[in-house]
Amino acid sequence: MRGDGRDLARLRAWGELFDFAGEADGQSAEGYTTGNLPQLRSRWEQVRDEVFAPADWLRSSSPALTQRQTPTPPVADRGTIRGLRDMATQLEALIRNGSREALAIPEAGVDAALESSEAREAERRWRQWSARWLRQLDGVVRYMPASPGPNADINVTIAHQELSRAVSELRHVTQTAASTTTIPFKYEREQHFDSARRYIDQARSYLNRVEW
Repeated sequence: MRGDGRDLARLRAWGELFDFAGEADGQSAEGYTTGNLPQLRSRWEQVRDEVFAPADWLRSSSPALTQRQTPTPPVADRGTIRGLRDMATQLEALIRNGSREALAIPEAGVDAALESSEAREAERRWRQWSARWLRQLDGVVRYMPASPGPNADINVTIAHQELSRAVSELRHVTQTAASTTTIPFKYEREQHFDSARRYIDQARSYLNRVEW
């Protein structure tokens, strides 16, 4: 830093650095993009010249260097987009059938109208349904496209993440937070199914923003 010994100069220098850091952070989209690198480099060189003393190792950027460090334009792979759209459709179909079946099974151990034999029968039905449900879910998820690479269109990346969240919700349908029963309450089942539907809708919304 330039050694003029004045506190005001030091404060101004720190202010320049913090302003630059804020600009760089503001150009990112929650970690999904790398911002406008040429613009950031130009601003950094301005701040560097104002704040730091010259050093032998400093070099001005060249057009070739800037081009090499400029991020590759985002890619919207058609195969990935089709695969994600198909995945959303298949998950919705699975939810339509699965939610109807799951909600038809009573809450064993909670419903006072159930006798012990009925409770055991409900638990048996739930175990069978849960095993069948997870097999069906795995059969659909095996065709889910791989996670998009770092240069993928941001909308495709987020859509993939939303569908992954939907799958996680659907796996949790079979589980309960209660300690007195192995069967989830019906409101728990509905919450997982509803959350999965919302994630699927959000995934479709992001996919619809992609130009391909």
